[in-house]
Amino acid sequence: GRCQQYEAVFLLHPEGEHSIEAGPYLSVCYSGSFRQTRRFVPQLLQYARDHGMAACGPLLELLWIDNHTTKHVEEQVTELQLKVALP
Repeated sequence: GRCQQYEAVFLLHPEGEHSIEAGPYLSVCYSGSFRQTRRFVPQLLQYARDHGMAACGPLLELLWIDNHTTKHVEEQVTELQLKVALP
């Protein structure tokens, strides 16, 4: 229920000082407004439960094409990634 509350913001850069932990991740991409995250997070969590996976990491929201790249909402692309423990 807290899909729009953020703990941190990060930029992907090959020479950055931090890295995202390796392991299995569930991922879903969607186009349109990033506000759809509220709809897709429960689906991602339900998929994990249905397949015996346990969420074990923070949810990552990657804005691949956002409102800084295009003014056309339908062109925006967001990816959600959730680190999981496999059964």
